[in-house]
Amino acid sequence: ASLYLCERFPQLKIAIAGRDRDKLTKISAQCKNPPEILIADTKQEHTIQAMVKRSSVIVNFAGPFSLYGEAVVAGVRLALP
Repeated sequence: ASLYLCERFPQLKIAIAGRDRDKLTKISAQCKNPPEILIADTKQEHTIQAMVKRSSVIVNFAGPFSLYGEAVVAGVRLALP
């Protein structure tokens, strides 16, 4: 999904986030306009909050959402004014 966004919408400024910098770097390297890499781990709340504070829109492509989605939603909720 990240590669699709990079290729289909090159005018967007996007970032990709996850736990594994090496995996994210491999994805980023495949893009003509490489996205920024953010390290965010749902088991480390501070990394989710840091990601949220740097973002305008968050789209979660990683599942299972029942395991990982709630932490992302909680991070967004905590970052709201």
